[in-house]
Amino acid sequence: GTAALAAGVLDIAGGKGFLSNALSSEGIPMTLVDPSAGTGRIPSLMQKTTTLHESSVVNAESDQASEADSDKGNDMPQMSHTADEYTGPLSVKVKCLRMTLEDALIQDPLLVSASALLCAMHPDEATEAVVDAALAAKRPFAVVPCCVCPTYFKDRSLKNGVSVVKYGGFLQYLREKDARIR
Repeated sequence: GTAALAAGVLDIAGGKGFLSNALSSEGIPMTLVDPSAGTGRIPSLMQKTTTLHESSVVNAESDQASEADSDKGNDMPQMSHTADEYTGPLSVKVKCLRMTLEDALIQDPLLVSASALLCAMHPDEATEAVVDAALAAKRPFAVVPCCVCPTYFKDRSLKNGVSVVKYGGFLQYLREKDARIR
C-alpha cells in the first residue's frame, strides 16, 4: 500500500508533474523538484498551455511563489494517452520546488533524508545527482536514466578507465556506484 510512502516522494526532474499528480491523487505526499516544475515539455499530442497553482511554487532565484511561464512548445515523444489526461494544472496537493536538486538541498538539507523515495523518470543531467543524493541519504530510489550528456560530464569514467560516452556505459557507471543498483 501507500503507507510506506507516507513521508513523501520526491519527483526529481519531473517536468509538468504527471507522476506527481498521479501519485498525489492516490494520497501520497509529493514534492516536484525541477527548474521548470509544472511547465516542462508537453507531449506532442497536447497543445494546450497549462498553468500552475500559485500557492506552493518556490523559485530558486526568489524563494517566492509565482505563476508558471507559458510552454516553450518543446515536444516529447508521443505517449499512448489521451490529451484529456494532461490538460489540467499541477495539483495543489503537490509541493513544487522550481529549482535543481542541488539548490533544493541547499535550501533544505534534509529534503532527501526526510523522503520515503526519490523518483526520476528521464531526468537528463540530474540522473547522477539523484543517484548520489539517494545513496548518501540511504533512501530508496527509482531512476530511468536517459541522456548520457558526455559533453557536460567529461570526467565520467568506468572503473576500468573507459570514458562514459554511450548509454550502456552510463548504466554501468551508475551501477558501479553501489552493488545494489540494478
